[in-house]
Amino acid sequence: MMNEQASVYLQQLNNYLKKMDQQERMDILEEVESHIFEAVSNGAEIDIVLKTLGSPKALADSYIDEAFLKEGSFNLSNLMKLIKFYFVTGFSGMFIVSCVGIISITFYFCSFIVVAAGVIKMIGLFFGYSLPIVVMNFGFWQAPDFMALPVCLLVGLLLYISSKKMWNWLKGYLLSISVAHRKLKNSN
Repeated sequence: MMNEQASVYLQQLNNYLKKMDQQERMDILEEVESHIFEAVSNGAEIDIVLKTLGSPKALADSYIDEAFLKEGSFNLSNLMKLIKFYFVTGFSGMFIVSCVGIISITFYFCSFIVVAAGVIKMIGLFFGYSLPIVVMNFGFWQAPDFMALPVCLLVGLLLYISSKKMWNWLKGYLLSISVAHRKLKNSN
C-alpha cells in the first residue's frame, strides 16, 4: 500500500520526466517506488526517505541528464546541452558560489560580533556608562540602551541561522554540480 506522500511524489516525478520516452519513464518510476517501499519496509519514515531522494524535479533532472549522457550521439541539441552545463557551472563558480560563500562566512562572524556588542553595551550600562560605540539603529528607530542585549541576541541569532542555511545550500549546490560533472566525465 503506497503512502499518499509517496504517491504525490511519484506523480510529480512522472510530470517532470515527460521529456523521456514512456518505457524509460515507467522503469524510473518503478525503481523509485521500489526504493521507497523497501526503505519504509525496513523501518525508515516516509518523510526522511523522500527528503533523501531530493525534490522530484531535481531527481528527474538527474535521470534526464544521465539518459542524455548515455545517449552519446553527436548532434546540435547535445552540443547545446554541454555548452549550457559548462556555462551555468562557470557562471555560478564565478559569481553565485563566491558571493554566497563570502556572505555566509561574513554573517557567521557578524553573529558573534553583534552579540559581543550587546554584552559590552549591557556591561557599560551596569556600571553606569552609555557606550556610544554600540548603537542599534534600524532605519529611523534606535533601540533603547536597555534593549541592546535582547536586540543583539535576536539579530545575532538571525545572522547565525542565515549563515548556516546559506552554507548548507552552497554545499548542496556544489555537490549537485560535482555529481553532474562526474556523470559528464564518465560518459566520455
